Amino acid sequence: MLKLNENPPLIWPNKRIRDFDGTWWVVHCKSRNEKALAWDMVHKEINYFLPMSLNVRKTKGRTVKTLLPLFSSYVFVCGDERQRLEVLRTNRVANIINVQDQAQLVRELKAIEKALTAGIAIEPWQQFDRSCSHRVIAGPLVDTKGQIIHINGKTHLVLTVDALGLAISVEVASNMLEKLN
Repeated sequence: MLKLNENPPLIWPNKRIRDFDGTWWVVHCKSRNEKALAWDMVHKEINYFLPMSLNVRKTKGRTVKTLLPLFSSYVFVCGDERQRLEVLRTNRVANIINVQDQAQLVRELKAIEKALTAGIAIEPWQQFDRSCSHRVIAGPLVDTKGQIIHINGKTHLVLTVDALGLAISVEVASNMLEKLN
C-alpha cells in the first residue's frame, strides 16, 4: 500500500484536461495496475488522467489513508499513435478502448476533474438514470451537468463516463441546481 505522497499525480503533466492535445483512449489495465501504469506514463511523458479519491479507514487503532481509483482498472490517456503503442508496451494493459465521441469524453472528464480539484467527496456509482438532467448554477461545480439522486436525505449529482458505462456521485446542495429537461 502506497503512502499518500508515493501515489502518481491524478493528471500528468500538471495541467488541465482542456489543455491536452491528441486523441483520448480508455486504457483497461490489468488488475490493480492503475497506479503503476500511471507512473510508467510519467516516465514516458504520456498525458493521462487517473481519477482517484481518498479512502480513510481505521485498522488496529490506526487511521489509514489511501488513494483509490474511482474507476477500477481504467486510466484515461491522451496522445498520438506512438504514445498509444508505448502504453501497450508497458505490459500492464489488458485492452485499449477507442473513444468515438472525443468531445463528449472530454466534457465528462472535465466534470470529474472539476469535482476532484474542488476537494468534494466523490464516490463510485453504479446506477444512473438519464430521464432528468440538472446543471449546477453555483459553487465549485458551476455549469457541471448530471442526474440527481438522493442518498440518506442528501442530494447527489451523478456524473457519467459513457465510454465505460460507469458513473460517480458528488454531494451538492439542492438550491445550487436547475432542472434542464
